[in-house]
Amino acid sequence: MSSTTFLIWMVVFPTADEITSKPETVVVHDVQLTVIQQVDLPARDEGVLAHIPVRVGQMVKRQDVLVQLNDEEASMTLERARLELQIAEQDSQNDTHRRLAQKKLAVVESELQRAKQSNAEFANSVSQTEIDELQLQTDQASIQIEQARHEQKQAELTRKLKDNEFRLANRILQRRQIRSSLDGQIVQIYHQPGEWIKPGEPVVRILRLDRLRVEGFLNADRMTPQLNDAPIVLTVALPNKPRVKFSGRIVFVSPEINPVNGQVRFWAEVENRDLSLKPGMGGTVEIQLTQHRPAPKTAGRRANP
Repeated sequence: MSSTTFLIWMVVFPTADEITSKPETVVVHDVQLTVIQQVDLPARDEGVLAHIPVRVGQMVKRQDVLVQLNDEEASMTLERARLELQIAEQDSQNDTHRRLAQKKLAVVESELQRAKQSNAEFANSVSQTEIDELQLQTDQASIQIEQARHEQKQAELTRKLKDNEFRLANRILQRRQIRSSLDGQIVQIYHQPGEWIKPGEPVVRILRLDRLRVEGFLNADRMTPQLNDAPIVLTVALPNKPRVKFSGRIVFVSPEINPVNGQVRFWAEVENRDLSLKPGMGGTVEIQLTQHRPAPKTAGRRANP
């Protein structure tokens, strides 16, 4: 039997599902730092500005009280609402009338039962008038129980109404305060104690500084999907520190191309450690891009001599 020899030669490449990555760094000069979030906190109610417990340049936390309007009238309204709620709560828990009516019903039912039993044993020992009177008292006690339950339900509804009034009064009192909506630094105070302010008037301006935006421009030919969420390294010059680096990521690439210079705008965000970065600073950004390309398919060759 003749033998057949197979000579197999195969060169194996990565499969089509495998991806090779080639890192690329794109350098963008003249980027600028700006704030991500800034807010002019307005008054929510009108009145005399009583107290400002903060100062320009102070770092504040979210929900810190920054401004206090005169709240004497609102405090008195809240105290009245609190007392009315307390009374309503006591009334809603008071079941004295219902318990009294239940005891009365038990007594008259017992008397009515004895009267009927007495008549059953001794004819006409209890007059029909007396039996009718006992029946009437029994019916009255039953109705009193229903009335007591109805009154208790109304008392519970009144309690809920007073609770709503209390919460509303408390909310009105809270509107006499202006609280910070973010962690940041106070950069401007528009009014002083003693001034009358109206709803919607800005009183305090705050900047968020713990995270800043990096704005720059790229040539349109760099608009690739790899830009989205690409890591960046920001280099800036600080006092006595000519090259300080900060890490971040791209969060937005504009879909519009400037027809004059053929560039697109992008935003990145960086953590501002120690608050050493300041809005308005310039610097250089290195964008770390990864170019993905599919590898060639597996190739093979078989020869039969």
